[in-house]
Amino acid sequence: MKQPCFDCPFRKSVAYALSPEKAHDILQAITHDKAFHCHKTVDYSDSHEGRVTSESKLCFGAVLFLGNTVKEFQ
Repeated sequence: MKQPCFDCPFRKSVAYALSPEKAHDILQAITHDKAFHCHKTVDYSDSHEGRVTSESKLCFGAVLFLGNTVKEFQ
């Protein structure tokens, strides 16, 4: 992915943006070497939680969020 998708929850313009708590949980995961995949590339057919497949891609919004957050603390 080259940019966050149109309805990425990490975009400030999305009406259902992540709550600070959920963003913090995701940040904790991605800063501890756990991948966070784009919601559009995760298979939700069997579960509400979703399943990562070989076609799943990393969430670019989460990557940008991580990069911007890390810069704030440097």
